[in-house]
Amino acid sequence: MIRDFISDYLSVFEKKDTISCPICNEEFSIENPSNVPQGLTKEHVPPHSLGGQIRCYTCVDCNNRTGSSIDYELYKGIKFNRKTFFQNLNNQKFRVHNGNNEVFQGTATSNKDGTLQLTHSNKNNHKDKLKLFVNNHINPGNLLYLKPIVPKIDIHLFRVGLLKSAYLLLFSKIGYRLLKQNNFNIIRDQIMNPALKLYYDEAYMFDVFNKEQRGIYYCNLEGQTAVIVVMNLFLGKEVFTFGVFFPDPDSNQILLNFISHKIALLNFKLSLEKSAFLNSISIKKLCDRLTLKFTKL
Repeated sequence: MIRDFISDYLSVFEKKDTISCPICNEEFSIENPSNVPQGLTKEHVPPHSLGGQIRCYTCVDCNNRTGSSIDYELYKGIKFNRKTFFQNLNNQKFRVHNGNNEVFQGTATSNKDGTLQLTHSNKNNHKDKLKLFVNNHINPGNLLYLKPIVPKIDIHLFRVGLLKSAYLLLFSKIGYRLLKQNNFNIIRDQIMNPALKLYYDEAYMFDVFNKEQRGIYYCNLEGQTAVIVVMNLFLGKEVFTFGVFFPDPDSNQILLNFISHKIALLNFKLSLEKSAFLNSISIKKLCDRLTLKFTKL
């Protein structure tokens, strides 16, 4: 696979002895075209923890920096989502109480039959009080309340994690010509500076696509063009599908113009005909002439 990326880089930049990181664009020397150049690492896209596969190569700095921040935040956001949280418990920390002031800590694991297995913590509970609580309240018919102890999710960093994975999926599809597109600078800057808010919040699509629609699509809306990457993230048996909008790689127009049209349509509460998605999406029109068409790349 490294040979393909080296060949693509050489053809785009007309260089013989180097290849660059697709995120920061730092160059690395090619000593043997069959080996990954020193300084580059294999990149799982999406992250390996969410079912990703090795699809490209990024530099050690970008891999480590984004892996410990936005990739981890993306994983947390998937793991602790409300929709499937209780289906994927594995020694998840909880606070247990009976509606009064008696609160104890333990862990919960979800079983295949849909039940939860609760385990109390000897370390974090008073031994005698815990024994009394178990004897008085752990009985059939008694109502217990569970409150999970979960880390706070930074939705902005979660979005940047989506952006990175979607960008690298697009890069693995169309190659190094992305690095020559100035309208993609804002994307690379956002990935390299995750604490800043540089990219458009409206570019992220939640709960719109299904898992069968994953892929990369070219979009044309009233003369405004863009690309959308629809990707699946996996956690256990669950699949989570997201879409991320990018500028058209073959145009210098900015994505903001396209997003303004998209927002108008979304505010009109689109009705997507999923069965027709791969050819085109029929939409309740904002007016008679508005139609959003997708072409799979």
